Amino acid sequence: MAGEPLVSVVMPVRNAERHVREAVESVLAQSLQDLECLIVDDGSTDSTPGVLRELERDDRRVRILRQPPRGLVPALNRGWSEARGRYVARMDADDVALVDRLDLQVRFLRRCDDVAVLGGAMQLMTAGGLEDQFLRHPTGPERVAAALTRACCIAHPTVMARREVVLESGGYRGQYLHAEDYDLWLRLAERHRLDNLPQTLVRHRVHEGQVSFASIEQQAISALGARLAALRRRAGGPDPTPVEGVITRATLVGLGLGPAEIDRAVIGDAVHRANLMLGLGLSEEALRIASALEGIDMSAAGRRRLPAEVAWLRGKVDLRRRRGLRAAGWLLRACWRRPALLLNMMRALPRAAAGGKRGTAS
Repeated sequence: MAGEPLVSVVMPVRNAERHVREAVESVLAQSLQDLECLIVDDGSTDSTPGVLRELERDDRRVRILRQPPRGLVPALNRGWSEARGRYVARMDADDVALVDRLDLQVRFLRRCDDVAVLGGAMQLMTAGGLEDQFLRHPTGPERVAAALTRACCIAHPTVMARREVVLESGGYRGQYLHAEDYDLWLRLAERHRLDNLPQTLVRHRVHEGQVSFASIEQQAISALGARLAALRRRAGGPDPTPVEGVITRATLVGLGLGPAEIDRAVIGDAVHRANLMLGLGLSEEALRIASALEGIDMSAAGRRRLPAEVAWLRGKVDLRRRRGLRAAGWLLRACWRRPALLLNMMRALPRAAAGGKRGTAS
């Protein structure tokens, strides 16, 4: 490639033989052609390396970096450090970029030179094809900044950012396992503006087995740690991030968070993910999350709340499967344990009984 590309698309890959070709081809088919597709193969052991060699041979814009399996964060940081583009876009190996994704983002970043990170909306895909559900997040730097204090509101697979800004920040930190992107956005938001486009940029694949409770639990813990660290920094204190190791429950307790608060966050994140799976028709995945929740060791407050949330999830699964009597039993049990759920049940029953998938998840 003569000269430096305008955009580097960084795609970490490990054992992605089923979908990586489609993902890379969606990058190469972009309306904006001044790009490189920089793929970091993090120790694949399936046929992925062969697929990548073919793609690299057929298009000079494809560049492969191979390394032993080190994990997502090292793969991401290597990709960003070796990217040559002025702008760097993230891409997952099982997603599909819409044809004008990069062009839309570059035009915005050129027009708004005070925005360092730009995300967008995603349309969800399952094994059955495209769904009528979208993941959308706030737009406008002020709304994004406010929302970031509560949760991650920039979808990592849709991001384009200014390369030098991310490199100056030190990149992703492995301590925030499964929330490394959220930690990065919070740090960047202390010096820069972040935004989202309203347009759909990526088709995001969701499939059975993709979600495990272990990752949901760790994601909730890491996200809490990232928020606490951001609060400490903004108050003028030192960053409390440990030098080594992953953020744990003990880390959060040491930072002043109570066990009940941690459990509430873990339950909330798991229920949110289970509801998303259920909305996509992945009932078995929702049930697996519910079962995993039952086995976790929690505080007394968490143990009081947990049975109601699990019963609520199981009731909704049975409603989708049109098992009315079983569903009624679960939902009544949930309301008995947590009366506040009664209002939710009254709102949810007509929708769930219809069995339809609703348009937007957020």
